Amino acid sequence: MLANKISYHLDLRGPSIPVDTACSSSLTALHLAVQSLRTGDCEAAIVGGCQLNLRLADFVQYSQGSLLAPDGKCKPFDADADGFSRGEGAVVIVLKPYDDAIRDADHIYGVILGTGINASGSVAPAYAPVANAQMEAMLRAYQGTGKDPRDVDFVELHATGTAAGDPTECNWVGENFGRDSELL
Repeated sequence: MLANKISYHLDLRGPSIPVDTACSSSLTALHLAVQSLRTGDCEAAIVGGCQLNLRLADFVQYSQGSLLAPDGKCKPFDADADGFSRGEGAVVIVLKPYDDAIRDADHIYGVILGTGINASGSVAPAYAPVANAQMEAMLRAYQGTGKDPRDVDFVELHATGTAAGDPTECNWVGENFGRDSELL
């Protein structure tokens, strides 16, 4: 409902979509906003995401699933990685088509060339990473951009600090973005 309350308060028209896809909610919302801009469903988009640790049941579920680091420290890509730590935060960005932002003399912090999303299906448990699904989403983001994944200098990863998540991400990143043994 938060998306709808913002639309109501600001008297905005166009898609107003609350998104809940667990860890990927904000990026899924970004993807949907980019698609809405490209199809002309809206002239600008407000994309936001937040994480509030309000439900004890979530903490219990993550603890029972051995997903949380016992010492409270997330150590992604480390030999001692044993889970993640929970944090809270919020972010909001405004998106516009590039030509409109130039015309309006907006300050441009970045340009989104492509987005991609995917679901893992029923191959693994809900919280388990599936390399092919992650890789397909990333490669979809490159379709139509004219860019080669091997030319990328930096990749931001989920980096959960778990025995299942970190190797999965490292392997598909190395396969598709070029492997640098000093960095991986």
